[in-house]
Amino acid sequence: MTLQVEPPSYPPQPQDGTNFVRDLSDAARILNEDSETDVVSRGGVVHPTLKKLIAQMWAYVTTAVGSLTASVSGALASANAAAASAVAAAGSAQTSLAASNKWDTVELGRSHVVDGQHYLVSTADPQVALEYRRDSAGASTLIGPVRIADGARFVVNSSSRSLHEFRDAAGRVYARFRPTDAGLLLTGMARSVQQAFADIVSYRYTSGASRYLDEGIDSSGRRYRYFRRDGHFFIPLLGGKSVQQAIADMKAPTAYLTGGRFRAQIVHILGYGQSLSRGVQSVPLRLVSQLYDCLRFIGGVRPDDTTPSHSSLVPMIETQQNGNAEFPGTTYGETPSTAMGHMLKELIASVYGILHTQQQYQPLFSVDGEGSKTIAQLSSPSVYFTRLATSIEQGYARAQELGKSYNVPLMTMMHGESDYTAGTAGSVYGPALETLRQQVDTKAKAVSGQVNAVKLLMYQPACHKARVYAGNPVTYPSIALAQLKASQDYEHIALAMPMYSLTHLGDNVHLPALSEDIAGGYFAAGYLQWEIQGVKPKPLQVIEWSRQGGVLLLRFNPVGKLVRDTTIVAANDNDGQALRDPSNNPIAISSVEIVGNDMVRVWAPAGIAAGSAWQNAFYGSGTTGPLVGPRANIRDTRGDDPRYRYEPTTGIDYPLHNWSVIQELIL
Repeated sequence: MTLQVEPPSYPPQPQDGTNFVRDLSDAARILNEDSETDVVSRGGVVHPTLKKLIAQMWAYVTTAVGSLTASVSGALASANAAAASAVAAAGSAQTSLAASNKWDTVELGRSHVVDGQHYLVSTADPQVALEYRRDSAGASTLIGPVRIADGARFVVNSSSRSLHEFRDAAGRVYARFRPTDAGLLLTGMARSVQQAFADIVSYRYTSGASRYLDEGIDSSGRRYRYFRRDGHFFIPLLGGKSVQQAIADMKAPTAYLTGGRFRAQIVHILGYGQSLSRGVQSVPLRLVSQLYDCLRFIGGVRPDDTTPSHSSLVPMIETQQNGNAEFPGTTYGETPSTAMGHMLKELIASVYGILHTQQQYQPLFSVDGEGSKTIAQLSSPSVYFTRLATSIEQGYARAQELGKSYNVPLMTMMHGESDYTAGTAGSVYGPALETLRQQVDTKAKAVSGQVNAVKLLMYQPACHKARVYAGNPVTYPSIALAQLKASQDYEHIALAMPMYSLTHLGDNVHLPALSEDIAGGYFAAGYLQWEIQGVKPKPLQVIEWSRQGGVLLLRFNPVGKLVRDTTIVAANDNDGQALRDPSNNPIAISSVEIVGNDMVRVWAPAGIAAGSAWQNAFYGSGTTGPLVGPRANIRDTRGDDPRYRYEPTTGIDYPLHNWSVIQELIL
């Protein structure tokens, strides 16, 4: 009887040879979705998640193996039971068996070999045989099914009695998995496939004679095929190479500068905003030595530090300016720029395995804007916007002189404090922020011809209590909330972090040099995720909530899990959370508790009426910073990953956790 096994269903296939460019947001959904389902890419192509495809593949294999071994009483069970005695022989077993060494029965085959030798036994399927090893004149051990055509086999691993493998005829391992009550559990392929997939920039389906499903194409045009349907098996492979070699090839420097992830040889990252962006009072300088290959204009990190300002590009280090025409008594020191460049280069090396000496991808930093300026004052046609526009024009000109490509992918924005003092409404600030971004976007496209939008990545100030409007202290963080809303409403605006976790100077506004640098680390992490990996960063925030009487459940979006931290940020009442009734009266909170990796429970025994407000990081005695003022104690564990720690080798070793943002929910 011929073996009958139904292959897994395929997603709808476009016409052969049709390419579909997939950005990494699609890749992330396919790889990270924790269910056996389908996702639809931005190009409208239905694709199974990796988990579903693997489940289908192994369900197929399980059925095939089960059917093959069912005709041999207890064969697979015997193989597992005898695995210990198979350890030595498995490693030295011949890697291919001639079809002529195939026999009709186990006993007949055993009579034609000596102890330790392997032989094949026919099955109902002429393309598949069962491989046995002779143990003695009266006993043999089943090794597993073997394809006659190429010798690919399903075996018990020699180093683990319960671990099974697929190997090709040369003994190379394609996948490892363990038998469980629920079937075969993949243990050795998923991570390799994910790593390889992260380096694929496009894909296409192929069918017909090639028998390949989902052909990935890397940025150099090399093709890496994931799963091949051949006979009764799915064999995971990458372009006929081992997974390890394919990944190594895709990480070669030649693959670095192409695709949507690495846009140009010189990428101009614009620093803009108020005094914190310009490093006011952030002295003494820390980063005054070139570590990598980032660039700035010769005039300084602020091109107007000295003259000539833009005439050439030089290595990126921090510079100091002791006053300018507008603020002659102000000291301009450390900005986040050099730290952002250092951290970005280190992230690229740790995530992609590419050192800065192995590629041409140079961030160019310039910091324009000015202190004490509202969003309206920084927008076109102000002198500050003209200064930023000049930096774009000069950056393009310098890149042309060097014969290098140029792009403006992103601007960092450190802003909001002056709009508290000016009384700008939150409903005005958010749209004005997007208008400013569009103005920069228009300028960059006009100068460089780029088609990608300029992204805006900003911080969320937590110093509202230090601001005064119309003679009264500010108590409501309207600008911080407007920034969060803008990051939710506008595609090209994102928040990197709230600022309360960073140490401030005594004026409760400006930062010491180290805090400026840590802010640069946060900007680098956001840049990597958004610009290079293609996934818009979202700060730690509540994404779902439910209210039952006096119990409020809040679901967050952590990287890793939620934790309560009173070490970096001093303990605040109720971890910085508050409830107010519809009349704006405070509601007493009995407890705040983390009740899951992403869930917080707030309990108010008197009840929480509909229309009440939940507020995070609004309040705290004092003005601002990690020890006093508005702050929260809930964060995630991203900084536990050693790649996301700022200056781990200098003794600073600051973890770049995501801290819960200033947020308000009407319940």
